[in-house]
Amino acid sequence: MANEIAEYEESGIGVPVRWTYEQHIKGELRERQECQLEVLSLNEPIAPNEFTLNSIDGLKEGTRALLLTKDVPAKKTLLRQVWDGSEIVDIGTMELNKLMKESQSIETQRRRWFIISFNAFAILAIVTSILYRKWKNKQEK
Repeated sequence: MANEIAEYEESGIGVPVRWTYEQHIKGELRERQECQLEVLSLNEPIAPNEFTLNSIDGLKEGTRALLLTKDVPAKKTLLRQVWDGSEIVDIGTMELNKLMKESQSIETQRRRWFIISFNAFAILAIVTSILYRKWKNKQEK
């Protein structure tokens, strides 16, 4: 492996800017990787949410997750937690939230259909009443 190290101007820290990795088997080159690094900043403050799950682009809701804590061993959490779009939750919690959203959506639809049906019935009753009165007045003449 060959490295090229450059000193970063502002901090005086040596940073590898280019390196080459080669794998030889029995004297024959099998693999070669060359990497180059462009240092844009070093030892500068970063945003507080820079290294959080929310900052990861493409992390889809429902992605399995493993949140390890000192209180809960890995065996108890393994494959029982998912990313819900804002935090890691137990699958049961996510399913409960999803069911609550769906039930609210169904309740909204039911309410909407009730209002539409009620208004349609009221309009039908008014129109029928008007037509009946006109017909009755015609019969009396």
